[in-house]
Amino acid sequence: MEILRYFLILIIFLILIQVAFGNMIPVVENRSIVIAKVKAIVHKEFPFSEIVVEVVRSESVEGFKNFAKVGDIIPLYPLSLNANLENVDDFRKKVLYTCYFLKPGDLVKAEIEFVGDEAKRGWVIRDIERVIEVNEGLLKDVIYSFLKAKGFIKDKEELKYEVVKDGENYRVEIILDNKKLTIILDKSYVILNYF
Repeated sequence: MEILRYFLILIIFLILIQVAFGNMIPVVENRSIVIAKVKAIVHKEFPFSEIVVEVVRSESVEGFKNFAKVGDIIPLYPLSLNANLENVDDFRKKVLYTCYFLKPGDLVKAEIEFVGDEAKRGWVIRDIERVIEVNEGLLKDVIYSFLKAKGFIKDKEELKYEVVKDGENYRVEIILDNKKLTIILDKSYVILNYF
């Protein structure tokens, strides 16, 4: 009878341990490179935020499982589920600041990972950058507005130009009344130089 009592206590103890620690199973190692559209931003104490995105494209990272699926709407946390500034280097600060200043509608390319255990889990951003969609209408508007503001053209004047991708930048060649003007813009359509 005594042995049965000890055996029963041992079984109960093992069940309690399993309940207490059984939920602490970590997630399988995984990483994904995604292109995602920002749907919402939740600002927390600067520079922390939470980003809700819709996955537009998902690629595997070699050696890791890919848990991100096209069409998923997921919350992303920069760096960690419980990030703090004490252990943040410059690269990680860049990730925090980029995330904090995103806007709904932005397109981003990010390396993400699903982390945690049964008690607490979520998606974490390891690296992120904004993706600028090439928009011919916006580029034309930037060029036209710049030329008008600088007095190179008059209101509603026709504009002929050629755009050449030059590394990370755009080189725009414009013909104005037998003069040639060149404008250099970065990938965000910010004018870097003109001559």
